[in-house]
Amino acid sequence: MFEDIEDFVRKRMANDASHDFEHVLRVVRMCEFIGTREGANLSILIPAAFFHDIARPLEIEDPSIDHAKESARIAREYLSNRGYPYIDEIVYAIEVHRFRNNVIPVSKILKIVEREGYEPVPFAVAWVLKNPDITSPIIGPRTIEQLETYLKVLELDIPDEIMKEIDETVPPGTSL
Repeated sequence: MFEDIEDFVRKRMANDASHDFEHVLRVVRMCEFIGTREGANLSILIPAAFFHDIARPLEIEDPSIDHAKESARIAREYLSNRGYPYIDEIVYAIEVHRFRNNVIPVSKILKIVEREGYEPVPFAVAWVLKNPDITSPIIGPRTIEQLETYLKVLELDIPDEIMKEIDETVPPGTSL
């Protein structure tokens, strides 16, 4: 179903040694696994996973380029030309995947995280660590700043009440 998207992204990323296509395939496989288990709409999730880093080589050449925004633009153009559904949802997922531009994901969970005064990334990793249904978090810091953000998770102990509130707000298996 997604073969054309995979071929397009593979060709665009052929010369990227730092964030190669194998990384994209790992992300896609993880999205398929978790998305299927959680009941996500794979018609949104999988294209977003394929396109999320397609502009990474451009950002490496020119650091003023935000690869999330540019990847979203490339995805919109490609998918629009093919009449693909869910374009706005896919583009949104790509734009917010790195929490660096001024696009803030709005979700029921994020509202709880903000209300409690947590930073989203450390909270997400702490939630994974505390969730008995998940084996381990996978992190991939590329800079010292990103590593420092991830290390903040060691200072977090999410209260059981907050874990319960998240499960009640978005029960396990619910598609966001």
